[in-house]
Parts: sequence; C-alpha cells; structure tokens
Amino acid sequence: MPNEALLRFLGKRVKSGEPFECGYINHRGSHSHRRLVPDMLWFGTCPWFPGEQWLLDAVDPDKCDEETGDGGKRTFAVDQIGIVEELLR
Repeated sequence: MPNEALLRFLGKRVKSGEPFECGYINHRGSHSHRRLVPDMLWFGTCPWFPGEQWLLDAVDPDKCDEETGDGGKRTFAVDQIGIVEELLR
C-alpha cells in the first residue's frame, strides 16, 4: 500500500495537471526514470496489475509514438512509483 504522502501528492497533481518526475518499476520489473503528466488517480485493477490497488493514469511524453498515434497514456501502479523529487523538498 502506498504511503499517504504520495497519495496526497498525486491527488494534487491530478487536480492541477502539473507534471512530475519519478522512478518507476514496471510490471516486468524494469526500473526507469519517468516524467509524467497525471490524469486520474483511482483504485481498481487493470490487465497489467490484476490485484486491487491504487493506480495512476498519466501521459508519459517520452513514450509517445507519433507513427502509431500512441499518445503516451499509461496506467501506473502507485506502489511502484519510487522517489518523487518534490516530496523530498
């Protein structure tokens, strides 16, 4: 379960639409640095994360593919979001 500070932070960013940077571990266990523009914070399941949990729908501008029309929108498991720089300040 993600900590309350992270959920509050993400909730504020969803409301403002302000991007943020974070570490992330995807469903295959790969670590990466992400720049995300949050869209929706929700509790539920999706194909990549079948157990009920907090999820974040966000656009990852670095993952946009102009050829396929993929706008970079992804679903992220909140408990897989690592250090968020703004939370350290």
